[in-house]
Amino acid sequence: MVKILRVVAVLFLIAMPFFYAQAQSGYVEESVWSNVNTASGQASDFIITNNGTKLFGVIQRNFDYTEYDKVIFEASNGGNTYLPAELKAFGLDNGQFFMSKRLPDSSELEFVQILFSGNLQLDYKKGKYYIDNGLEIQELRAYYEDITVDGEKRRRSIKLYISILKITTVRETV
Repeated sequence: MVKILRVVAVLFLIAMPFFYAQAQSGYVEESVWSNVNTASGQASDFIITNNGTKLFGVIQRNFDYTEYDKVIFEASNGGNTYLPAELKAFGLDNGQFFMSKRLPDSSELEFVQILFSGNLQLDYKKGKYYIDNGLEIQELRAYYEDITVDGEKRRRSIKLYISILKITTVRETV
C-alpha cells in the first residue's frame, strides 16, 4: 500500500507542472476561433461579446487589413460599432482571429491579431510581434547596431527576442 501511495505521489508531482502550464497558457479553443457558422455551415465573420456570446454576421473591412481600432459589425438584427473594451474577440471569414488585449506599451485594450495559439500565443499589432503565456505579454524585439570592427563600419543585428523565446518556452515545458 505504501508503494502505491509513493508511486501516486511521484506521478502527481511529475504531472503538476504540466497541468500548471496548461492552466496558465494562452491556448484558445477551436470552438472560439472557428469561423464556421454552425447554423449555415459556411465560413463567416463573427464577434464574441464580453459576456461570451458568439454572433455571426459581416465585419466591414478592407482586404487583408490587420489594424483594427474599432469593428463595424452587421448582423441580421442590425449593425453596431464596437471598441476593444466592448468585445473579447472577433474573427473573419478568411481565418484571421483577433482578441482584445492590453499590450506592454499601451494602457488601453487593443485588438491584437492572434497568429498562433498553443501553450503560448504569438500576437501581432502595428508591425510588432508579442508572445503571450497567459500571465504576461512580452514584445519580441530586435534592432540593428552600428559597430566598428578593425576600422570597418558594420551593422550588427541584436535579436532580443531569442532570449525571451528561450526563457518563455523553458518555463512552459517545466
